Amino acid sequence: VSSPAFPGMCAKVQLFADDLTVITSSERSVQRLAYLMDRFGGASNNVINWIKCDANVTGSFDKASLENIGIRVAVRGQFVRFLGIPIGIDVSLDDHWAVLFESIDAQLWKWGMLMHTLADRARALSTYALSHLWFTVQSCGISDEHIKAVENIIRRFLWKGAQPRIKLETLYCCKM
Repeated sequence: VSSPAFPGMCAKVQLFADDLTVITSSERSVQRLAYLMDRFGGASNNVINWIKCDANVTGSFDKASLENIGIRVAVRGQFVRFLGIPIGIDVSLDDHWAVLFESIDAQLWKWGMLMHTLADRARALSTYALSHLWFTVQSCGISDEHIKAVENIIRRFLWKGAQPRIKLETLYCCKM
């Protein structure tokens, strides 16, 4: 992004669905981009919810300039989401999986109160859990340990925490 009205502004912008990622090396560029986005919002009646915006700052970037706009600035050990994947300074892949599993588990338990049949629960797993897992598995890979954690989430959800009536391996098999 560059603008004749703002010489020196430099930002790399990437759009994916409704996610906007901006990479810049200057606080001034962030302030100018925020101004342009607010102007665009005023003209088009589209607004950025700055409270839902996160920043991962490296180097000597002035965090106050971001916080003044309303952007949460992650510190060492915290993460921001980049296309749904938590990234940050001193954030491990295991941290990412833990956050993802917690999110999937919580959402499935909310849905589980409404799902009474095994078929409904299997559809909920396919629709919600697997869609969230596929992107991460394709982006980051998955270890055997994490596969076992996914299987535990599936097993608990399908059987509402009770003893399974059918082996998980049987559910994996294709029907011929």
